[in-house]
Amino acid sequence: MYFRFNKSDTVFYYKKNHAIIYMSITYKIDTSTYKYYATIKNSQIGNKIIHTVIYLGSERDYCVEIHIKYDITDRDSETFPIMKIAKLSNLKHSADCAVGMILDKQSGTKHILLASVEFVKSRFKEVTHLEFDDRSKYPCDDFMVDLHFSSVIFNRATWYEKHFNCYISDINKHREYLANVNKLLVPTEKIDFIMFRTKYFPMFDEVEMLEILEQIYNNCSNYKCFFDVIKKIDENSRKLQTSNIIKLHDKNYSNKKFPIYFRLCKFINGWIESFVTDLGIKPYILLPWLLPIKDNYLDDDTITISVSDPADNIRLQYGGGGGDCCGGDYNYIYSDDVPH
Repeated sequence: MYFRFNKSDTVFYYKKNHAIIYMSITYKIDTSTYKYYATIKNSQIGNKIIHTVIYLGSERDYCVEIHIKYDITDRDSETFPIMKIAKLSNLKHSADCAVGMILDKQSGTKHILLASVEFVKSRFKEVTHLEFDDRSKYPCDDFMVDLHFSSVIFNRATWYEKHFNCYISDINKHREYLANVNKLLVPTEKIDFIMFRTKYFPMFDEVEMLEILEQIYNNCSNYKCFFDVIKKIDENSRKLQTSNIIKLHDKNYSNKKFPIYFRLCKFINGWIESFVTDLGIKPYILLPWLLPIKDNYLDDDTITISVSDPADNIRLQYGGGGGDCCGGDYNYIYSDDVPH
């Protein structure tokens, strides 16, 4: 008699009275920048592995969780083959995720994900892609900002696209997504400023800043130009915290003074999702994405992977994992600034 249950998008079958055994082993990952522990937890029936979870971090916390899937169609086979697409279930930033040092907020998050990719390459060669759902956020100016939306309007690519060559798993949908992102460059897509303000930030009442925003908006031929300029204002104002005013070094605004109180995250919070929805971008960002294993690696960094001290297998008892990748409260790409 067989029973069926679901876990992490994988369907498992097991015979009554056949216990599922949980086995774990911990590895040390040494690079010239950071050191990590990677714990592999296998769920198996007898000697047949049916599910694997990888946790990567330190003895204090973990920042990456990956689920390896197995094809269990032939339940009588000696082993279940590993499927090509694994699930990147969680990615977060924590200063405690590196062994013996603090993990940087921006470069460290990229580094630990690439180290995870290298680990998967070394131990699960059958895996070609990591699938994930992008629900990224980051804290900025006392707000939690949607990274997947803000990165698109400032970089014309999500954070994962820009840094890891990711793409929507349905290639036709990805082409449609790119076409909609391209609307940021099309002058005819840009509406009148009064309509723009009324539609997206009607409650923004800083009169002096509104005059500046209107001038910038009207001098730009497309949305990309507008977002590029206001991002530059934000960057310059952060560099000159002690000044009352700043000057934007741009040929069109070289003589214009800008108030330092302008904060981009505060300005876009609350309406950026509506904006990308109107451009037809949001539905595509929320689709499943793929991170190609072969196209990502730790550049200019040495990496050594070895079995850890047995004591680490006791200390690193990470629990089951949070939400769906790169979703829920765990997929925060932390930054003090606008996404780079």
